[in-house]
Amino acid sequence: MLLIGIDLGGTKVSAALFSGKRELKRERFMIEMKTREAVVEQMFRIFEKISSGKKISAVGIGVPGSVKDGRTVFVPNITSLNDTPLKKAFEKKFHVRAAVENDADCFAFGESIMRKEKDLIGITIGTGLGGGVVIGGEIYHGSGSAAHFGHMTIDMNGKKCSCGSQGCLEQYASGRSIEDEAEKIYGERIKPESLANLARRGDAKAMQVFDTFGKHLGIGLSNINFMFNPQTIVLGGGVSQASDVFLPSALDEMRKRCFLEIPKILTSSRDCCFGAAMVAMRGKK
Repeated sequence: MLLIGIDLGGTKVSAALFSGKRELKRERFMIEMKTREAVVEQMFRIFEKISSGKKISAVGIGVPGSVKDGRTVFVPNITSLNDTPLKKAFEKKFHVRAAVENDADCFAFGESIMRKEKDLIGITIGTGLGGGVVIGGEIYHGSGSAAHFGHMTIDMNGKKCSCGSQGCLEQYASGRSIEDEAEKIYGERIKPESLANLARRGDAKAMQVFDTFGKHLGIGLSNINFMFNPQTIVLGGGVSQASDVFLPSALDEMRKRCFLEIPKILTSSRDCCFGAAMVAMRGKK
């Protein structure tokens, strides 16, 4: 059974071809988010390229926003994709079973399968910050779309968020927040990966950016721990690869705030492609 998993990010798209759980091929694409039609058409071309003419059983698409019945409801960082029947569009175009799910839910689901843990929380830190909860081996959706951890308020008078609220966690603990802080300090936007390398070399300003980032993330993780008290939290997304420079301060913040036991906090280099493919294979969405 050949499956495709697509991870739709704020600026980039990753797509992978799987035979069951085994990854056969992977590619990454830049994508323009101008109009709904343009985004969908680009995703069609990505599907065609990664499938290479092979017969695909199912395709799963991880989207950084809320999803209901295969339709994107609200995608804060890709507003052109709001209210789009993405599942229906793929099934009509390619006559293939399609599933559309929140990207962090896909990530958490994939990690649950790979780590053989039926209860797990996944947090993706990229352009924004997303979350997914797996309970009993199934994604927990609440009444429709649960675990948008990036939009929990950590400062009621804080920064304005793209979701329309203010003081959201992802305004303080995301790739965008790191670039914002770098611009204030260095006078230019610096990618998180480059800034992490500066921190590893002992650059005091870069270390301060990640220390502040870690404290804010620690507040969010403390809230999540009080809500779910999980055994394991897995951090994914590009920024998670800098965990060596921000996780110590995040854990310090958690110890200050949590009277509950601190869960295992792990990192993963996997994106949501595998989890999206697994959701599609099971035909859940």
